[in-house]
Amino acid sequence: MRFALQLSQGMVLVVGPTNTGKSTTIAGAIGEHVDMFGDSQKRLSVEDPIERFVCGIRQINVSPAAAARDEDERFSVVLRAIKRHDPDLIWVGEVRDKMTADLCVAAASSGHLVLSTLHANDTIMGFDVLAKTVEAEKRFQLADALSLIVSQRLVRTLCPHCKKEGTPKEADEMLFQRYMHVLGENCSLPETIACASAKGCERCGHTGYTGVLPINEVLPFTRAAKDAAIAMAGGANRRDVLAKARTITLLDSGMALVRARSVDFKDVLV
Repeated sequence: MRFALQLSQGMVLVVGPTNTGKSTTIAGAIGEHVDMFGDSQKRLSVEDPIERFVCGIRQINVSPAAAARDEDERFSVVLRAIKRHDPDLIWVGEVRDKMTADLCVAAASSGHLVLSTLHANDTIMGFDVLAKTVEAEKRFQLADALSLIVSQRLVRTLCPHCKKEGTPKEADEMLFQRYMHVLGENCSLPETIACASAKGCERCGHTGYTGVLPINEVLPFTRAAKDAAIAMAGGANRRDVLAKARTITLLDSGMALVRARSVDFKDVLV
């Protein structure tokens, strides 16, 4: 993420279901950008609504006048206007329609760093959804403009004071291996796993959990990934190449927390 934020242009996309912390990750990325470049660069956001106030960026809520237009034009009206201000970084709250997607791709290809979110299950699905959202003639431009896609989920963290640790039961192994079969992966549970205490303790409010942590899948768009994406935009099936380009998967990220006994393995079966 830090590398992608240092580029002068390109598109960084955070994908995942609703309420998985996508906007929080974007807000954190903007904070990193501010730390790197300070006030030397201009940052603008287009949101509907503004979910939180972020330092270092001028945030624009889509006005009632813009909202009164056709639903598909809500963000695009404002996006066209802010491009005239020549910002270095543009945060688009969500890619929700064809016009917004086309404008994001155009901005990311013309000297702007674009950050946005999208509803998709993983990084490769995120590219698929976005490629089908933009105009067909812009899919090659999209593949070249993308810098990074990050998929995200949130998992509950076990209370370190009352969590229970032990060896996996046979039912646990069967559940996990069935999940691996669905994913087409080859992975085993560690010898020791942890789960929440049924009654919890005073420190966790008797819930057994103390908060949430993200698990992430990261797909940097290297030259090989861009070539595969361009081929996919033309109708070829190169998902295997994109899959190999991922530096970490949701499973890898989740299992690292399982091995650290910070989460219940059942919570990472996403």
